[in-house]
Amino acid sequence: MTLSDLGGVVTALRGSVSEVLGYEPSEVLGRRVTDFVHPSSMAAAVENWTQLVQNPGHTRTSRRLWVRKDGSNVWLESNYLVHDDSTIEVLVVDISARMADEQALAASRAEVEALAEDFRLVADEVPMPVFRCDLEGRLEFRNAQWSETFPDQPEGDRLHDVLHLDDHGALDTHIAELIEGLGAPRVFEGRAADGARVLSIRCRAVGGESTPTRIVGSFSDITATVELRHLATHDSLTGLANRQMIETQLADALATDPAGTLVVFIDLDGFKNVNDDHGHDAGDVVLRQIADRLDEAVRPGDHVGRYGGDEFVLVCHGVSDAGADVIAERLVGEAFTEPVEFDGGTWAPLASIGWARPAADADVAAVLRRADQAMFEVKRQRRAAAASHRAPSPSS
Repeated sequence: MTLSDLGGVVTALRGSVSEVLGYEPSEVLGRRVTDFVHPSSMAAAVENWTQLVQNPGHTRTSRRLWVRKDGSNVWLESNYLVHDDSTIEVLVVDISARMADEQALAASRAEVEALAEDFRLVADEVPMPVFRCDLEGRLEFRNAQWSETFPDQPEGDRLHDVLHLDDHGALDTHIAELIEGLGAPRVFEGRAADGARVLSIRCRAVGGESTPTRIVGSFSDITATVELRHLATHDSLTGLANRQMIETQLADALATDPAGTLVVFIDLDGFKNVNDDHGHDAGDVVLRQIADRLDEAVRPGDHVGRYGGDEFVLVCHGVSDAGADVIAERLVGEAFTEPVEFDGGTWAPLASIGWARPAADADVAAVLRRADQAMFEVKRQRRAAAASHRAPSPSS
């Protein structure tokens, strides 16, 4: 603590000036306070002193860089009070450690801000939408590519806004799983809000060590990939699963529920006549209509595919012992009762239907073979019955 006159000359000292500035009291008395102020702080110190002199009875506080006797610098917080006797009392506190912490924090903040700006510039160069959102999907950052990819939602509030409404629930589930698996990236596929594209979102939860605070990720348009994937696993004529896909679905069923799996093999009877009498275009119409009917007839979770030619296969799950007959009856009632119309004629659909359950340790080929044999037996019996009906009686 010092006392000085209005000219800034030190007239008295209290406390240890040696600890603060390294001087002995005799080396400070009679000198101006500004003799110990760092040149970088001089202008502000003079302005502060002028204000003190012009406003007696007021107090002022400042932070200044001072110079110690050994030439080192020290940050002092000074509190000034002008007394009625024209003396100025100055109380100083060494705040060097605090200032060092604040400067380090400021430098750290500046570095973070620089990194954030660098990230933004780099993100704007990425040729796909990049984002950051909170755990509710509220968007906090979008790069420049965002508005080009989603021109209808350039300023969407949530991640959900760029996806089709029907996929919002699935995205919520995906986010919950993402949060639970902190740090592990995940990929979500969903339709764009316009319904014309399929989007892939690759993202991860980041933030705390055990509790994430936000999600970062990127979008890519995978419409062409999905179309190719669909073509590789589905029949191009009917849209049903193709032979490869139905075998994959059967393999999954055998691995998860062999006891409840039922394989139904369907072969259209008399279909060759449609092609022979009306042409293959008419035959294609028949196959598409039968495929649609079968797809409508199967239960949710069951699979139907075109196995080849005029053959179809169903893979059914959780079927009881009595369920096979029920499934067959529903197939006949919904797929093979009404005639199929095409340009130039109609066809009364008829099919041989056989089914089989997997035997112990049976593989995909074995189950399909048994179902095919069961179907063929139905066809054989039907042909035998028709031949018997056509044969003349012994009395004729």
